[in-house]
Amino acid sequence: EDERKKKRKSGGRRGTTAETARSMRRRRRRRRRRRRRRRRRRRRRRRRRRRRRRRKRRRRRKRRRRRRRNKLINSNVRKESMKDKSNTKKKED
Repeated sequence: EDERKKKRKSGGRRGTTAETARSMRRRRRRRRRRRRRRRRRRRRRRRRRRRRRRRKRRRRRKRRRRRRRNKLINSNVRKESMKDKSNTKKKED
């Protein structure tokens, strides 16, 4: 007990042993709360990251489909325009 008191005094803490005990309890409580919060945050972050990745993949797929559709539409339009041109040329000749 005496050694503990000496260490407390040398550490710069002043006051009665009851006061120091109270402060230590408060610190312990705070530390425990912080640890719990950190664990929760880590779990939440991991879940969020996974969800974001899935959403991004879905969006990319949709974009690709749209592009393919556009390409097909464009190619069809070109074919039609070429057909029209060929028809007009034949008529002129």
